[in-house]
Amino acid sequence: MLYRKIRCALYFYMEGERTMRLTVEEFLSREQEKGMRCIAGFEGLDHVITGFTIMDVPDVAKWLKGGELVVSAGYFTAEKAGNYEVLIKELVEHHCAAFGVKMHYYHENIPEKFVELANRYHLPLIELNYALRFSDIAYCVHRNMFYDEIQIDQKMQYFCSKIEHAIFTGSESDSVLYYMNLLLGHPVFLLDTEYRCLGMELGEVGHNAYLKSLSDKKGELILRKQQCIQLSGLFHETHFSSHLFALDGNPGEQFVLAPVVYDQSLQGLLLAHEGEQAFTQEHYQIIEKLTELLGVYFLKSRMLGVPMTGGANGFLQAVLLAPAQSEETIRHYANLYGFPLDKRRICINFGLEEYNECSYAKKQSIRSAVESRMDYIARQSKRQVYKVIFDGNFALFFFYGEKDAKTDIWFEAEQTTKYMMQEIGKYGWKVKTGISNITSAISQIPQSFKQAIELILLGKQIGLTEDVFRFVDLEIDYSLWSGHTTEELKVLAAPVWKLYQYDKENHFEGILTLEAYIANKYNVTQTAKALHLHRNSLMYRMERIEEVLENDLENQNELFHLQLGLHALRLIRNL
Repeated sequence: MLYRKIRCALYFYMEGERTMRLTVEEFLSREQEKGMRCIAGFEGLDHVITGFTIMDVPDVAKWLKGGELVVSAGYFTAEKAGNYEVLIKELVEHHCAAFGVKMHYYHENIPEKFVELANRYHLPLIELNYALRFSDIAYCVHRNMFYDEIQIDQKMQYFCSKIEHAIFTGSESDSVLYYMNLLLGHPVFLLDTEYRCLGMELGEVGHNAYLKSLSDKKGELILRKQQCIQLSGLFHETHFSSHLFALDGNPGEQFVLAPVVYDQSLQGLLLAHEGEQAFTQEHYQIIEKLTELLGVYFLKSRMLGVPMTGGANGFLQAVLLAPAQSEETIRHYANLYGFPLDKRRICINFGLEEYNECSYAKKQSIRSAVESRMDYIARQSKRQVYKVIFDGNFALFFFYGEKDAKTDIWFEAEQTTKYMMQEIGKYGWKVKTGISNITSAISQIPQSFKQAIELILLGKQIGLTEDVFRFVDLEIDYSLWSGHTTEELKVLAAPVWKLYQYDKENHFEGILTLEAYIANKYNVTQTAKALHLHRNSLMYRMERIEEVLENDLENQNELFHLQLGLHALRLIRNL
C-alpha cells in the first residue's frame, strides 16, 4: 500500500497549531547544529521553555520563576559533587525546564551520578559545546520563543538557511522534511514524478512506527492509488503550477501540489496537507521558496547518483537495504562512501526499543547521545570502524586483517558490546544487540548488516531472555528462519512435535531435557548436572522420550533430525 511509501513524511506532522509554547525537544531539534545535546532526562523533553538564565550562584533555584533553561559553566557542579541531588531537586521544585552544562571546562564528561539523577527526576540534562557562548544560547531561546511574531522574511531566512545546510552537507531527507514542516507549519510530502514518496525506506521492520505516533490524536493520513491518479490529473491540468484541491471531494483532505522544477525540467513534487488550518498567501510564498530549494536538492542527488537520503545513509540505501546488487555496484558505492572492501568484517547492531515511538526531536537527542558513544569507540579502536544508523538501529562495522584470530575478533566484539550497552543503559533506554558472522566476501556486506538487525528479531521470536544475540550461537535458527516458510518449518519440526504435545498434556519436560542433552554433546553426566537432576532421574526421562518419539537417542542420524526439529520448533511454537 502507498502508506508505506509516505510514512517518512507522516512522521513530521506537528501536534496542533503553531503557538508560542516552545518545548525543550523542539528547541534542541531546531538548533541541533549549535552543539547542544540532551544526554539524560528525556522524559522531560516536553517541558516548556519560558526564559533563560545562567547559574553562577549555589542558590540559583530560588530566583527561578519557572520554565527557564538554566545553563552553567560547570564550576558549581564540579565543586559541589556531593550536592547533585539537592541541586536537581531544587531545580525541579522550581519548575526548571532544562539544565545545560558546558563541556571541557570544568567537566570532561558529565558525572554519572548527575546523569542518573536527571533521569530519575525527568530533568533534561544538556551538554553544551565549549565554544558556544551563553549569549548565543540566550538569543536562540528568545528567537524561538517568539517565532510566531517573526515576519515572513525572517522566518524564511531562519529556516531556509537550515534547509540549505541540510541539503549541501549531505544530511538525510528526514532533516530536510523536518525543517520544511517547521517553516510551513503543515505536514510536507516529497514525491517523485510517479507520486512515490522519497525518503528513508524502513522495510518491514517498524513500518507502522510513524503512523502509530499520530493515530491517537490526528488519525492516519493515507493516500491510495486512486487518489494519486487524481493528483496526476490535477497536476497536468494546472500546467506545473501550485494547486489546492480536495481528494475524493472531501473538504477535510485539502492539499497543495507544487512542481519542483530545475532548468525547465520537472524533478519531483512537493505535497502539503492543509489540515484544520487553511493555507494563506504566506504559505504559498513559502511553498514557492521551498520548491526552488528542492530543485537543487533533486538535481544534486541525481548528479551524484545517490539516493535522496544522502550522507552515510546513502551507502545504507544504495547497498545495505537495496535488493541484491552486483559486486561491481557494491564496489562503486563502497568507494563513494568510504566503506573498506578488502578486509574481514563483523557488524554489531544496537537496537533501541520503542525508538520509533518517539517524536523527531527526541529521536535527534537520542541519536546524538548514542552517536557520540559510537564515535568514541571509533576513536579508541585500533581498527577501521564504519557507522550506520537506521530506524532505531545503531550499527558499527569493524574491519580486520587475514592474520587476526577469530577469538580476538569475538573478544573485541564482546568488549564493544558491553561498553555500549552500559552507556546506553545509563539513560534508561532498552537496548538489544545483534552480532553478525565474520565475513570477507564483498557480496556478503549487506548480509552482515541484515544479520545484525534480524538476530534481535529472531531472539525475540524464539523467546530468548538475553540482550545479546550472536550469529555464531544462533546460526542454525537463523538459517531456518530466514530461508524457510512457516509450513516448511512445521515439516522440519515434525520429528519432535509428538514430544512437544506430550509435554503440554502431561506437564513433562521432554523438550527441555532433549535440548540440554544435545547442548551437552550427549554427555549424560553433564546433562544431569545442567538440569539439576540425579543421573537415574535423567535416565528415566530419556527412556520416556524414546518411547514417545519412537526414536533411538544413540542413533546419530536420528539425533540430527531431532536437533533440526528442535530448532524449527523454537521458531513456530510462539506463532
